[in-house]
Amino acid sequence: MIKKLIAIDLVPMEHRAQALGLPYMPITEIIRHCSEGNTDIIETLVTLTRRTPEKDSEESLAKVTQQFNRKKYALQLAGARVIECPSKFSHGGYKQSDDQRLMLTTLMLAMKLKPDYVMLFAGDGDFAPLVEVLRGEGIRTEIVAPPNILAGELRRHAARVIDFDAMLKMIIEKYSLPTSVFTQPRESAPETSATDDDLYDDSVDPDDAGQEGVNPVQSTSQAQ
Repeated sequence: MIKKLIAIDLVPMEHRAQALGLPYMPITEIIRHCSEGNTDIIETLVTLTRRTPEKDSEESLAKVTQQFNRKKYALQLAGARVIECPSKFSHGGYKQSDDQRLMLTTLMLAMKLKPDYVMLFAGDGDFAPLVEVLRGEGIRTEIVAPPNILAGELRRHAARVIDFDAMLKMIIEKYSLPTSVFTQPRESAPETSATDDDLYDDSVDPDDAGQEGVNPVQSTSQAQ
């Protein structure tokens, strides 16, 4: 049995899912899809940003808190462990803390649970140090990201790269998920039906390649 830990940088992945016609990020279906075969998903980590109210009023704070709690509950029902990421004030504006918190939580849990692989749903080069450290500890990382946002630093250290667009298309077809009029973005996979072979980037060093292995979660922006 291959043990995998899933870590999802929710904001960019959710935006991509919506661009592909999904009204939500299909967390439950992703977990089911990644669990097929001889694979055990031992934990799923998902970031969730606690936004700062636009207005300094009790009403605005209550609205933001309600939206956050609703989405947190939906993610937990979908099978995810939610990492709360408060906004922080920096250089005259608010900056999210998603990347740092996801990296720290993923690293600590990986050291404790010792999975065979970490499936990192992210494309930002800021995650490269995490992937490098995990590799040094004997834990390989599968990067799941849209090709157009995948940083070269992640590609270099990953054991495998999986096309997020192709994975989502396969999940949409497999589980008959509701979508809006489906049109492929320019950078996404071809119009042909996705297969397992379509998901993997064969340009990654073959020496590093390992074995192959919801509830609807509506975006906060839609709830506004």
